[in-house]
Amino acid sequence: MKREKGMSNFKMIKILFFIAGILLLAGESFGYVIDGDLSDWEVKPGYYNSSDWKPKEGVFWVFEDQTGGLREYLGPGYGGQFYDVEAIYFDYDSEYAYIAIVTGFCKSGRSWRGINIYPGDIALDFGADGSYEYGIITSSYRPSYALSEDVGGVYKVSSWAVAFEGVPDYQNCWRGKSDPTVIKQGDIIGETNQFFYGVNYQYYAGDNKWHHVIETSIPLDIFEDDWQLPLRIHWTITCGNDYLDLIVTPEPSSIFLLSLGLFGLGSLLRKKYS
Repeated sequence: MKREKGMSNFKMIKILFFIAGILLLAGESFGYVIDGDLSDWEVKPGYYNSSDWKPKEGVFWVFEDQTGGLREYLGPGYGGQFYDVEAIYFDYDSEYAYIAIVTGFCKSGRSWRGINIYPGDIALDFGADGSYEYGIITSSYRPSYALSEDVGGVYKVSSWAVAFEGVPDYQNCWRGKSDPTVIKQGDIIGETNQFFYGVNYQYYAGDNKWHHVIETSIPLDIFEDDWQLPLRIHWTITCGNDYLDLIVTPEPSSIFLLSLGLFGLGSLLRKKYS
């Protein structure tokens, strides 16, 4: 009888903790406000590397700020603040993925030596294997070869453009380094929940320049079974003078650690009542 009672208690504890874990997972929500204000990421971009670009704990991020004029080296090209891709931030909860990008490049694009240069689309590579299966359209200002649809559209991509696409004099510049740039062909699978791309005049970059922010939230369910980690997030501009990649890798979550603790507790209870 003692053994039967012990096993019954153990089963009840397992059920209670399983329910608690489900409730925690369902209630996990970060709720970033998609407005170009990065205070909810605990980031405030400044100028000349004087600000703290580090976000709050738990956010995935990469940072590579550069200032200066058009002759300032960025990697692989030049352009200084006007063409700089400075940071990418990523977070997610049970419903949404959140992305914030800081750049010196405006959403309407720029012209250089008669060449029109535009913002790139956000490229998503589930599995981080270089395939870039999905893309998010960032701006209504687009080159003629790009898929021209509504800003914030999420696409399963069949063809990406490369740096300096359609510009014969520069067709070999940065190719394979900054690619991909914008979506050429693909099928829409849904829309971002919210999308923002604009200059934030709180974030001064020096020399009468400001930081621009791209920020969005994406419903995870539109990716269906393709949603997975690791995930590579890539963003550049159509000339590819600067780019950033952020690789998001799986890490133990608090719920996962809790499950390990419960597993250990269950083992102890089994031993106690066996």
